[in-house]
Amino acid sequence: MTAGHLHLKATRTRRGFTLVELMIASMMYATIMASLVALYFTTVRMREGTYRRLERDMPWSMAANTIRRDLSSVVPPVGLMRGEFVGEPDESSGRRMDILLLHTASGRLDDLEPWGDIQRVEYSLEQPITNTNQPGLELVRWVNRNLLPNIEEEPERIRLLRGVDSLEFEYYAEEVWEASWDSTELENAIPEAVSIRITFTEPEDPDEPWDRPLEMTIPIVIQPAPWDASSSEETETADSQAGGEQSGGGR
Repeated sequence: MTAGHLHLKATRTRRGFTLVELMIASMMYATIMASLVALYFTTVRMREGTYRRLERDMPWSMAANTIRRDLSSVVPPVGLMRGEFVGEPDESSGRRMDILLLHTASGRLDDLEPWGDIQRVEYSLEQPITNTNQPGLELVRWVNRNLLPNIEEEPERIRLLRGVDSLEFEYYAEEVWEASWDSTELENAIPEAVSIRITFTEPEDPDEPWDRPLEMTIPIVIQPAPWDASSSEETETADSQAGGEQSGGGR
């Protein structure tokens, strides 16, 4: 092999990438980077969408569980801790804004919260008091835990949902659904089931999903017998007479 051949071989060995090879490598690098960037932003959008769904669904689920617990634990409107069960429809604003007042055994009793488990609860729609610019109304749960107070106490205001458009209760008894209920006028009777429908306002952002209505029907298991004042007085009189006779016989 001549010296010229050796010089040519060494020159070929030291040769770098061609322009075409650099262009191909750059295109491949750009394609990979574009795919990675697109994947990153897709992941970010999915995460933000998941957070928005969680923020929207968690209050929805908590409100549904709270209403279900209150109605499933309704206290009969008779006895020492008796309280009325009153549902009033309201369509004065062109939409249903019902009010429901009940007594329920859904309270908690512990060292930090020393009240009984029976509490007075009222559901209603109210204007927002913190973020007044938000659309719609707030579903508020008013709670009074001290049913035998020495002084009158203000009920606690608990916001369950915001952006609410309407609140509708219906009451089932004797195979008929009623729009209102008042145990004080129905011999202390309570309905066999309560149906709730809550609708939400249309979001201002057209890309934001519109919340579906909250609808559920909750059966009420406890059905107390009507309280009769005359029979109660007769029973007390009979008991007192029986006690007197026993006392007299013992002397």
